[in-house]
Parts: sequence; structure tokens; C-alpha cells
Amino acid sequence: LLFQFSKVNKIKILVLRLFNIMGHYEKYKIYSSNRGNVIDEIILSINNNTHFTINSKYVGPNGSIRDFIHVEDVCNSNLMALKFFKSKKKNYEILNIGSGKSISVRKLIKVFNKHIFNKIRYKNSYYKSGGQRKSFSNIEKSRKVIGWKPKKTIDDICISEINGIKYM
Repeated sequence: LLFQFSKVNKIKILVLRLFNIMGHYEKYKIYSSNRGNVIDEIILSINNNTHFTINSKYVGPNGSIRDFIHVEDVCNSNLMALKFFKSKKKNYEILNIGSGKSISVRKLIKVFNKHIFNKIRYKNSYYKSGGQRKSFSNIEKSRKVIGWKPKKTIDDICISEINGIKYM
């Protein structure tokens, strides 16, 4: 529909498909909580020193596999997309904004544990009824079209989340 609208009305439309956003914008002390994703549950287990439960039924014992992207990388992609949008004649584009890599929930917890003193204890629940097993972005088009690629690693993301705990 957006493509047709763009074509008929000669309006530029640039769609950015954002994957799992994590981290905080530390430079400006912008921190968020209650985002409604797995990171909130991990942070809660760190704060309360409780077990984290990997809901893994139908998705494997390591939990869902997802593509996590740092919020600063998302902000930078938006700025680069805006510059492209203003300068190019192309009227319609869809770009994926993610890390281009996937990581399981279990591996995510292990990365967190590298950077914290009180390690996250975790277990499987086999509670989740359904869900997508694996999701990650192909970011090649974003690299080619707007010259964007993420700069933050999964370690950077986890450290940013840990640093944000004191502000929440």
C-alpha cells in the first residue's frame, strides 16, 4: 500500500524495519525501562537476584534466537536515512535496521554474565506456546543504499544495559 501510495502521489516513503532494540543512549543519559521485551526480564532478574526463565517450548532449549541492535545504532541509521531521503530521487525504499547477526537468549545471558558480578541464574520453563524460532535481519541493502552499518557489539549492548540499571 505504501509503495502504491508513493507511486500515485509522487511522495517519498522510506521504511525502516527495526529489529530488537536494546541499550541506552548513554551520552545524553537517556534510559528506558518497561520496553516489553526479553531485556526487561533479564534486568529484573539482575536487580532481584532471581532466576531468569527461558521460555523455550517449540523454539529450542536455548530460547528464541533474535537480532539485537543498540539504540544508538538505530538513531544513526535514522539520521543516515534522512540524509538519503532528502538527497535522492528514489521515492520508495524498505531497509532493515538490525545487527545482521542472531543470538539465542541463553547466549545473551552468558554475555551479560561476562560483565556482572552476581551472575544471572537461568532455567528453561517450556512454557511458551509458539513463537518464532529464529529472526535476524539482512542489512546488506541498508549498507548499499544509505551506507549504514551498526557499530555496537552485543557486548556493548549488554554493558549499556548494565550501566542503565542505576538510572531505572
